Amino acid sequence: MISYTKVASSIFIAILLITGCSSNKAEETMTQVNNTKVEDTSKVDKPTTTIPATQTEKEFKETKQPIKEEKKKTKKLNSDETLALKYVTVYLNGTDIEKKKKFVQEDIYADMQPLFQMAQSLITEEKNRFVNPEVVESIPFEDKGQKGSYVLIQSKENTGKTKDIIILTAEGKVTFGFTDSTNQDQKKNFDKARTLFKTSKQ
Repeated sequence: MISYTKVASSIFIAILLITGCSSNKAEETMTQVNNTKVEDTSKVDKPTTTIPATQTEKEFKETKQPIKEEKKKTKKLNSDETLALKYVTVYLNGTDIEKKKKFVQEDIYADMQPLFQMAQSLITEEKNRFVNPEVVESIPFEDKGQKGSYVLIQSKENTGKTKDIIILTAEGKVTFGFTDSTNQDQKKNFDKARTLFKTSKQ
């Protein structure tokens, strides 16, 4: 079985960084021990034809070039992808404490629940939330009979920059997440996990 407890401290730091806790609040918490809508805006001018007066009158119909609208395809998510997205929307972005607590109780890997319970009452600052998070890729794995997935979720910030988070699931539960953090240990884990995906960093 995968040992998750040895990454506990780095996960806790990551959660504090995501939620936007100050260093003081982080210390307090320790004492408790971690999209653009694609629119085709191209305008197609309708070509008009001028008929000289000397020519035989013919009916010229305007040719209309159909405007191709690029419709956003809805990705059908599997169970692990759905769970990972729920983690971001409910636990990280959510403001309903009771829903966050329920998520931890029902959807977090049992051995990791105590860790996530420490941050379940924290509300992520709006500027640190994942805007319109989307699952872009997932990689299933099996380790010693235990099945799970690495799920890459991206969020398009107002600045145009893309923010990534990688969620690791095991046996239908969330175990932890990797973010591109300023914390060196967390960043090292994120960079290692990020290389597994075909989707390029933006």
